[in-house]
Amino acid sequence: MDTGIESFCVVAKLNQVTVEPEQIKQNYIKDGQLSTLNDLLRAARSVGFKSKLINVFSKGKTEFNTKILPLVAETNDGKFVVIVKMTEPPEIIDPNYGVRYLIHNPSEQKLLNLSKSELVSLLSGSAILFSKREGLFNKLSNYGEFNIQWFVPAFKKYKKLFYDVLLASCFLQIFALVTPLFFQVVMDKVVVHKGLSTLDVLAIGFLAIAVFVAVLGGIRNYVFSHTGAKQMAMG
Repeated sequence: MDTGIESFCVVAKLNQVTVEPEQIKQNYIKDGQLSTLNDLLRAARSVGFKSKLINVFSKGKTEFNTKILPLVAETNDGKFVVIVKMTEPPEIIDPNYGVRYLIHNPSEQKLLNLSKSELVSLLSGSAILFSKREGLFNKLSNYGEFNIQWFVPAFKKYKKLFYDVLLASCFLQIFALVTPLFFQVVMDKVVVHKGLSTLDVLAIGFLAIAVFVAVLGGIRNYVFSHTGAKQMAMG
């Protein structure tokens, strides 16, 4: 039995993510070999998890909290278990009882209720943290009903960039009004009075404005799209 794949599937199920063990084995595990920590990291990222390899014995401490559970941990014999959750009974029950850890052991197909010392003696120290990447729908749901108020935090955070975009848009609209004025001058000064020298000046001026509008529009679109993408990535 590949306890790494079994443990990963348990964590995925606890996070309500559907995983096919055979597909994971086929795509990420070498033939005839058992899964490694790196294999599980790649498999986790392929199904939408953020995963990170940690050492639970770092700095001489072994600390867990409910925010990082469940996780997959490597045992001393190279197998894997799932640390599902931790419980700390009220002192009124037994002040010496201490924190207990609920462990799923795939090799034995059963749940274990271990003390901290028992858990420490079981583990090698290497473990993988998992967290789900939130999609756009979930992010919107966290803000409640989707309306104009959803944009307020983003506007406050990047208000200087939004002001720059607004200013650039105003200039573009102003320059857009210049185009019909050019044609009016061409009709009045060039066509009617046959002023070809005026046409040369107007052509050069129109070309300069067209280049300026194109550059300013490109900068505006880049700033706006870059700010929007950054907000969604950090949101």
